[in-house]
Amino acid sequence: AIDNASLAAYGRTTSEWSRLHFAKLMDIVSSGVARVVGFDILFSEATAYDGAFITALQNARQSEARTRVIMPIAGLDMGEADVSQTLTYSAVITPQRAFLEVIDNLGFVNAYPDNDRTVRRYMSRALYPCIGEDCTEANQTGYSFAIATYLAYLRIPALAIPQVIRPDDGGLWITEERRIAVDDNGLWLPNFFSVPDETVFTVVSFVDVLEGRIDPALFADKAVMVGVMNSTGSADVYHVPTSQAGARMFGVEIHANAFESIFWNVSYREASAMTEIMLISVIALTSSLIYAHLRWWWMWVLGAVLGVLWAIIAILRFDTTGEMLSLFLMLLAVVLPIMGNMLLDIVTETIRRERTEAQLKAEQDLSALRLVMIEEKDQQNQTLAELSMLKTQMIRMASHDLKNPLGIIITYGSLIQEDVAYDPSVMKPDHARFIDSMVKSAHDMLTIIEEILNLEQLRSGNIKKDPLAINYVVSAVVAQNQMESVDKNHTITLTMAENLPLVLADYRQLFQAITNLVGNAVKYTPENGKIDVRVKMNGDMLRIEIQDNGYGISEEGQKNLFKEFYRVRSAKTAHIQGTGLGLSLVKAVIEAHNGKIWVESAEGVGSTFFVELPKFEGTLSDDA
Repeated sequence: AIDNASLAAYGRTTSEWSRLHFAKLMDIVSSGVARVVGFDILFSEATAYDGAFITALQNARQSEARTRVIMPIAGLDMGEADVSQTLTYSAVITPQRAFLEVIDNLGFVNAYPDNDRTVRRYMSRALYPCIGEDCTEANQTGYSFAIATYLAYLRIPALAIPQVIRPDDGGLWITEERRIAVDDNGLWLPNFFSVPDETVFTVVSFVDVLEGRIDPALFADKAVMVGVMNSTGSADVYHVPTSQAGARMFGVEIHANAFESIFWNVSYREASAMTEIMLISVIALTSSLIYAHLRWWWMWVLGAVLGVLWAIIAILRFDTTGEMLSLFLMLLAVVLPIMGNMLLDIVTETIRRERTEAQLKAEQDLSALRLVMIEEKDQQNQTLAELSMLKTQMIRMASHDLKNPLGIIITYGSLIQEDVAYDPSVMKPDHARFIDSMVKSAHDMLTIIEEILNLEQLRSGNIKKDPLAINYVVSAVVAQNQMESVDKNHTITLTMAENLPLVLADYRQLFQAITNLVGNAVKYTPENGKIDVRVKMNGDMLRIEIQDNGYGISEEGQKNLFKEFYRVRSAKTAHIQGTGLGLSLVKAVIEAHNGKIWVESAEGVGSTFFVELPKFEGTLSDDA
């Protein structure tokens, strides 16, 4: 790995390095009997010590290990594809010609991210302008860095590669035993065995090898790839399917994973459009027939069961055949029939109500003119009653009919998590992560429901206020957040003035509001941060201040901060999840207690939230 330590020792970029460093590296790894060395570094410029490097390459090739060397080639301009399953470049960058005469082969290092900037596919071969002096044709065929390295590992000379590699319909045979599934452009889906920051490969620092801190025997019979890795500021990093929390993988790691996929003969393929169309049609038709005579809540329960069932089937198919089915389209085929049935029920009910209202209006028109005002008032009252009933039904649906299926999902998912924690071998790591994600999403949905219900309760004014000691509430909140603050190495300081008066409040609502503010301070403050909670008097108002030195909030974000479903977005806080309801709920709680809340913040400095509540002016009864 050409990492931060190596760059600090030899220069900010590899172009500034003396080629003597690479010559010394070749001497060490060839003495350790490495089978092949692949440089993910373009040696395109001539330097004073190229001769020493070339001599080291020749010595390695002639050593007892017969170490092969692969160098990179980078395609520049895409040309028109003349050959199926092959990319075409009209221009390329290669190492300088002196190196081309001593290395075994070149390997393309181009990366092809998808629209979401995630690298899932890896190239196999390409046509490019012939660069040799003895070219007989305008174009020649080259192979990806991983394929070229693997063939060199097998001791297959470059001239023999066209006889070894052969394409077929939808695939490319690397050897007689190894085949990868490729698309029309020759791109294929390797397995990313490692995840960013958790590589399964042995990684050593370039500077550690040169300074003798690594035993050369480590390289015995190995394929060694040399490239930039664990380097701050490198542009050669990409998101991969196994990325978590925004982590990215370096280019040389992607090549290593592709090499490992070929080595272990692992190649995935996407299901054909016809297969997915037929599967989605069957799922949608089956789901529609099942939902036809069910109430809407049973539709959602069975929809969740069918969604899990189809997901399990897709995962099992992926495990057994390597074929990837679209889980999104399959789940959509389960959900859309539910929406269609519900929409049909709504239309039917709407038509029925419209007919009823039309009949009622006709009867009302026949009544005496003196009853018109009374009847209009009654109709308005009836409409308000219907709206109130509909609102009550929606709240009941959120509190019961949605929470119960979520409870089942959370319970079953938690049981599976316990089994995996007890015996990790019962499920593949990828599947365990799917279960973790499912349970977390269910918890998130449950949180949204509870926050909506709390907002509705506040708006209805149905809260009970009693004289309350605010120091008791704030102390309990700080104690509750200590565990998470310890995990992030935060320092939480609580400062309370003496002889604080009581406030008239609903304990549960006020506790939740302050918990939300302190929890946000912990959540939006990076590790080793500081959080100060202060309680004091400000005139006749009791003031609570929660100050942190976290990411801070922009001026634009502060304008909309307390709106429902609004979340401040920035590069530093993109990984933090939330519903956008928390601060709107806090504002509703504080205002329901005749108080006020505001924030002072600056990006990169931190935020301070201020809450002021009126003190209790009454007297306590004997049994209070």
